Amino acid sequence: MTIQENNIQNFLIKYKTVFWDFDGVIKDSVLIKGEAYKKTFQKFGFNLTKKIMMHHLENGGVSRFKKIPLYLSWTDEIITKEKISFYLEEFSNNSINLVIDCKPIPGAFEMVKFISLNAVNILVTATPEKDIDKILNKIFLKNYFHKIYGAEMDKYAVVKKILSNSSNKTNDFIFIGDSEIDVKAAISNKIPFLLKAGKDNLELAKDYKLPFIRNFKSNTKVDFSFTEVG
Repeated sequence: MTIQENNIQNFLIKYKTVFWDFDGVIKDSVLIKGEAYKKTFQKFGFNLTKKIMMHHLENGGVSRFKKIPLYLSWTDEIITKEKISFYLEEFSNNSINLVIDCKPIPGAFEMVKFISLNAVNILVTATPEKDIDKILNKIFLKNYFHKIYGAEMDKYAVVKKILSNSSNKTNDFIFIGDSEIDVKAAISNKIPFLLKAGKDNLELAKDYKLPFIRNFKSNTKVDFSFTEVG
């Protein structure tokens, strides 16, 4: 049986703090980031870039600071700090404008703004702070987030830090994400989680018994099909 909340707004308005992932949650940019990785490593040929794309899609939420050294290890390049820095910069240059120009998840911008009226939005992303700062400024969302945390800080550590500095109960917080890293950051800190579902991650809702949505339009229902309630 499918049990659904009235709508996404009624579901989220209960919370005092909302942690947001970015790629795949606010912007439909997971595939876009994959294209940026492919472009960054295109000189190594089709087979490698195909392998990179597959890994990227299967490991959403993992920072480029972990992916770039891994992808370099799949080449015949001698890995140095300088070379890692070079490829990180190449990826940054390739990805920023692609992310700015790609489509938002339907209703996401409006939902971020709506939540900011009565609660605190905190962005927790695998994108470095200098890049996400540029992106948020370009899409006019920066002012709707109370705090912004980039790849420099582990997602679990961000949530733990915010909780430790708050007098609110754990059920006053919720994390909205689309990857297993997001799920674990929430579960390990004992806060609720809402999955932004897509065609490649619905198994997370089944495996972790999570409520999920597919977009943030005001009439969107929160689906509890896989939760213990459902």
